[in-house]
Amino acid sequence: MKKFIVNFDETIQAALEKISLNSHRTVLVQKEEKIIGVLSGGDVAKIILKKIDLNTRVIKVTNKSFKFLITEDKKEARKIFKKYLIGLIPILNKKMQLQKIYLIKDFL
Repeated sequence: MKKFIVNFDETIQAALEKISLNSHRTVLVQKEEKIIGVLSGGDVAKIILKKIDLNTRVIKVTNKSFKFLITEDKKEARKIFKKYLIGLIPILNKKMQLQKIYLIKDFL
């Protein structure tokens, strides 16, 4: 799961490298063992267009409004993938700690 996680104080450049490695267009942003948001390839494209320095910390551009599940629910995951066309859905516990990741490729 490490290829899907960046720490909140890493740079946008580091996040972009992980996005390219994981092939699901998204990384989860973590702070003190909690998932606090996501950053997608689309977000990075907008950042580049706005000429924001890629050495900026990820926390400054993290999307804190993101889709996740609290329980493993494949039916609900399928609905989310279809509606929002996202590459992954994190399964988090009540403390927002990562338990598992559903990938869209597993639902095709």
